[in-house]
Amino acid sequence: MKAVLSINTTVLWVALAIALIAIICLLGYVAYCKIANRIFHKVFDRPAPMPKVDRSPRDIPQNTPSGRARNRFYTNRREYLNIMMRSYDGTRLAAYYRPSSDPTCQNTVILLHGYNEHPSEMAPYAQMFMRNIQCNILIPHARAHCMSYGKYTTYGIYETEDLNCWIRFAVKRGGPNTRVYIMGRSMGATTALICAAQQGFSPNVVGLVADCPFDTLENVLVHIGRKRYNMDLSRMYKKINNLVRTELEFDMSLCDAAINASLIKVPVLLYEGTEDNVAVPDGVRNIYNNLVTQKRMVMINDAGHCGSYDKDPEDYEKELRKFIETCVMRLVKMGIM
Repeated sequence: MKAVLSINTTVLWVALAIALIAIICLLGYVAYCKIANRIFHKVFDRPAPMPKVDRSPRDIPQNTPSGRARNRFYTNRREYLNIMMRSYDGTRLAAYYRPSSDPTCQNTVILLHGYNEHPSEMAPYAQMFMRNIQCNILIPHARAHCMSYGKYTTYGIYETEDLNCWIRFAVKRGGPNTRVYIMGRSMGATTALICAAQQGFSPNVVGLVADCPFDTLENVLVHIGRKRYNMDLSRMYKKINNLVRTELEFDMSLCDAAINASLIKVPVLLYEGTEDNVAVPDGVRNIYNNLVTQKRMVMINDAGHCGSYDKDPEDYEKELRKFIETCVMRLVKMGIM
């Protein structure tokens, strides 16, 4: 009887141990899923509530070239028209539009801001273009940002279709011979690159400027994990990607500006700061290396993410001026100008 009892006790302890391990694994998996779900919403949900009225910020710092340019934007706010448009999926999108003083102008510049930014932060780039060419200026509010509707931001997937809609708006407004320049920074830069690599990209686009684009969304997640959560989110990439497929109906691998860069046919100018820890220099270099069109990459020493213009505004504008000249010479050789 004692031997039987001893055997039963051993079996019981083993069974309890297995059950405990199973419970721990289950709880770990549940926690893993909850964390992944939370990160998904943190990364893709609208970053800020939609304001009821588009007002100027109460205080704009004046100690940087960007801050002074943004202040001038609001000082001359009446020069910009408020535009509303419906995108491919019915989402209502907003934009600022400043028509050129020359009604025959055939140049339009579309400026795309970054994640959780306001379109007015593209003011210094608008002023740079206007100093160098006669042009119309179009500054969209990105989907799920500021005065544009939308629940999710997708880092260049839905936004590429929105950009195609804005390009069509610019051509309709300016006529079939409209020459479109696109400039974006951070998420806006990535959007422009992904859009330009698509089949059927508008032939009206003659040049592309990308300031600190990220090469892959996976690398962005890695950065977010380190900065916000002090953890390696690459281990959660598969689970988060499954949530993206279910909720947003696309695969995060599509948000890769580097892999399809070889399909871009218009000239590209890339800016990057040597101290950028979001869109890291190696990633931007990867985009540059894959480009087979006319291209130039400008590295700004000691500049962080989206900080290249403030670090060296004179060199920044000089490179932009050279790029515009490159685009014009290309059009002349093609017999378009």
